[in-house]
Amino acid sequence: MIRGKFLVGALDDLSECFKIRRKVFIEEQHVSEEEEYDGLDTSCGHYLVYNEEDIPVATGRLIKVSDTVYKVGRVATLKAYRHKGYAQFLMLSLIEKARSLGGKDVTLLAQVSAVDFYKKCGFVVDNDEIIMDAGIEHKHMVYHIDDQPHDCSCQA
Repeated sequence: MIRGKFLVGALDDLSECFKIRRKVFIEEQHVSEEEEYDGLDTSCGHYLVYNEEDIPVATGRLIKVSDTVYKVGRVATLKAYRHKGYAQFLMLSLIEKARSLGGKDVTLLAQVSAVDFYKKCGFVVDNDEIIMDAGIEHKHMVYHIDDQPHDCSCQA
């Protein structure tokens, strides 16, 4: 069974999250360590997804922007585990955590190649601007919690 665990950056061991992010962002996408490890990890929550064999396969972080707005970032799934439901489980878990904390909106910067995935999760592109981050094109997206059902699905 897929399971996940919410971690607090200032209190919990984030090494498994960092291993996944290193493989995806630094090794695969050639993002520099300085850009990847931006100093925000201890001030936000992280979610770690485990597969059926209890191996960590996906991660993402949740940053409180305001009392009602949360930002998802550093969403990463190991290559061998993509398109198997782990990222969907991760996103639904992060959205539900934001909802439980009183969030009304969840924002993210989506790599252009992942925009369709996030749309299936209920996010919408909120402007036409292309944002360059770590040399990769991104779009700003938002998920309006009150506009979505609790059991929304982001099946790819």
